[in-house]
Formats: sequence, structure tokens, C-alpha cells
Amino acid sequence: MATFRKFKNAFKGNMTDEIWINIDHIISVFESLSTDNETNEMETSVTLFSKDGMSWQVKEPISEVSRKLSGEPVQDGMATHYQQRVSDAKKIDDLTKT
Repeated sequence: MATFRKFKNAFKGNMTDEIWINIDHIISVFESLSTDNETNEMETSVTLFSKDGMSWQVKEPISEVSRKLSGEPVQDGMATHYQQRVSDAKKIDDLTKT
């Protein structure tokens, strides 16, 4: 089964800013600078290359792209909250035992 992740498309002219990429076929990723044609400002973007020779430019920073490609949760608020509660409960138990 294909593994898709959602990115913000850096290429202008599409109907939406979102792009879903099958990360199972990504073989190379690099960060680069590009110039915005409308504002003439420098912007960073990350380019993903597939084994089929296709490429996509995305707006996310390289650290977030890396997390998405490795399968790590990008937004793990509930998991973090749960782990903190378990840790706090253990500390309370340890205090009440003495």
C-alpha cells in the first residue's frame, strides 16, 4: 500500500497549495534557495526526487520533511500529553509510597 504525506506545494499555478506525495518512491531530498518571480525575494524550498525522475518543490523546512519521510508523527500532541500524565502519575505514586 502506498504511503502518502501532505506537503505545501512551492510551485505556483496549481489549484491548491496542498500536494500529496507517495513517499515510498522518494530517493533524494535537498534544500535550496529560489527567487519568487512576483516579489523578487529569496525563499527556501525543499525538492523531493522520485526514482521515476519526477520532482516536487515543497515549502516545509527540511527538518519537517525529514520527519514526514521517516514516519515520525509531526503533530503528536495527544501522545506527548499521555506520556506526561503517565510520568506525573508515577512521580505522585513514588511520593505517596514513602
